[in-house]
Amino acid sequence: YVNMVRLAQDMEELRPAVEDLATRVIARIPLVEPRLEGMLENYSVERLDMVDKAILYIALYELEENGLDVPIVVSEATALANEYSGSKSAQFIHGVIAAAASK
Repeated sequence: YVNMVRLAQDMEELRPAVEDLATRVIARIPLVEPRLEGMLENYSVERLDMVDKAILYIALYELEENGLDVPIVVSEATALANEYSGSKSAQFIHGVIAAAASK
């Protein structure tokens, strides 16, 4: 019980930062989507899995706005994909982020 209470408190402390990040990422979607569309071969943004799309939006935000190093962004994004998405998503996301970083 004590651990659950601590976890809930930790989550509450993170809430403002998470809400701020979400707001910033969502605000950039109109700018990111056309570029993302250009990186997808024989695919469209609309067809992307919602989890994969969210991971890519966050990853591209972290690359472009926060200036995080590509290996860090790739590592975090692929870890999220491995945890929350399909079996081939991590490899796909890695490729898209690498393409975005090279442009």
